Amino acid sequence: MSLDAFMDEFLGATTPFNDSPKHKNERWWNDTVHLEVQANRYAEYDKANIAFIGTYYPNREQGHAKKCFLWLFDLANKHGVTLTGKAAPVGSTGLSKTELKRWYRGLGWTFDRNSNGVWEPKKKEVV
Repeated sequence: MSLDAFMDEFLGATTPFNDSPKHKNERWWNDTVHLEVQANRYAEYDKANIAFIGTYYPNREQGHAKKCFLWLFDLANKHGVTLTGKAAPVGSTGLSKTELKRWYRGLGWTFDRNSNGVWEPKKKEVV
């Protein structure tokens, strides 16, 4: 279980958003969701920051972002990685900050008063 393995699997299962090496972590998931995931190597435990996630027309409001998050959660559980992010609306056609936080909470995220979010991996049962 490690952040490096998580990032390797993330990069291997997604396609580049563009050809710029500067944007290595900006990816397409399933050709429908644009996301950027950054490894936080300064944390006391393995964390990956979801810097951006979004869909574009005609793929909006079809559940692609939720499916992408569920895939990320499986990946994070597999590697014991905590996900972080901020509920911040982009543009004027999507959800408001309040709606975004409600949507994220429905997926198991918790937020502080500054809209910084955390999703914790499931604890492995010791048998």
